[in-house]
Amino acid sequence: MTTAPLPPAGGPEPVTRPEGLPAVDRPAARSHAPTAARPVPHGLRGLEATAGVLSAGVLLLGIGLVVAQLIAPRVGGTGLDAADGPGWDRALAALGVGAGGEVLGAMRRRLPVAARATVAIVVLVAIGALLWFTWWR
Repeated sequence: MTTAPLPPAGGPEPVTRPEGLPAVDRPAARSHAPTAARPVPHGLRGLEATAGVLSAGVLLLGIGLVVAQLIAPRVGGTGLDAADGPGWDRALAALGVGAGGEVLGAMRRRLPVAARATVAIVVLVAIGALLWFTWWR
């Protein structure tokens, strides 16, 4: 690998390419991701923050439910005969939705603004569906 020589320390002479190396003109790849020149809208930041907080809470709830499902049969002396908790289906559903929301939240910085909004809305709808089908039905 060859590199271009550095300019002399005494002054800002232009750096030239060494002989024999072709000049490569690469078009600037346009990124749709937000930058300092294109910041994220405030409404989207609030939507993403809400989706992130709720998905983290559901993930912690799912972990707690799975742990409770594992240790609940071993806890004795409570006086309860048929306390089996919410069930494996609900515990794993909460764990899956929470983990999925966190994974999508981690990927959001590489996405364009429209896709970020879609991801946040999908996470919020998934959490709403989880609560509807596993807690209120």
